[in-house]
Amino acid sequence: MPPKSLLAIFAHPDDESFCAGGALATLAAAGTRVDLLCLTRGEAGSVAPALLKAAGVQSVAELRTNELERACELLGVQPPLWLTYQDSGFHRPSKFPRRLVDAHGRSVSEQIAGVIATLEPEVLMTFDPHGFYGHPDHIATHHAALQAWFTSGHFPRPPERLYYPIPSAAMIERFRSAGFGDLEPQRRALTETKVAVRVDASPVIEQKRAAILAHASQSGAGSGIDRLLPELRLETTSSLLTEELYTLGATRLGVAEWPFEGF
Repeated sequence: MPPKSLLAIFAHPDDESFCAGGALATLAAAGTRVDLLCLTRGEAGSVAPALLKAAGVQSVAELRTNELERACELLGVQPPLWLTYQDSGFHRPSKFPRRLVDAHGRSVSEQIAGVIATLEPEVLMTFDPHGFYGHPDHIATHHAALQAWFTSGHFPRPPERLYYPIPSAAMIERFRSAGFGDLEPQRRALTETKVAVRVDASPVIEQKRAAILAHASQSGAGSGIDRLLPELRLETTSSLLTEELYTLGATRLGVAEWPFEGF
């Protein structure tokens, strides 16, 4: 039976569709209320000025805000919620004054805990300790969300489970070949035994594909997403798109079986 509600906590617009689009769309279609909290507006993303002009916006933050709103519509989840931190950058650190990596961890976690207290989600989802592929904002999000999980234990209705999307061995190899770094599965302890939930996104693959492509500023030819998933541009399907893996970060319930049949 799917959970009644889930709160996904990610760092940037496009994280939700790329890392977990299949699960979010599947759960929403099954009746789960799916909320998304995004900690930054993805300001450090590379965007051609022509895209800003075509979209009628003045800034990368505004453009990527619009893209995330559209992606949420396509996935069938609630409109996004936001914190006010700024993108720290990946290959080249940004110089924004409110970079997420510079924020006080307790302050970030308290704000996330406030959202949890308001929404009372049954399940939380966020990045694993490695940040999926090592982006510093992803790692900062993990730490803050995990602290919020522990804080929420004192709430009247705390979340029952916490999950992390994790990349498959094939995806880790694609990250390496696309220039995202040498992410060795063994050094990250990412093995099949860690998989708690395996999602087949095939029934919702067109939703997931459309949601990723809704982030047009980040998925165009030659972009990082294009290098990672040329299947999107070629309109083909592979397990890199259809298979999503999740590990259990924490639970307040007993674990009667492993792996789980669902969230």
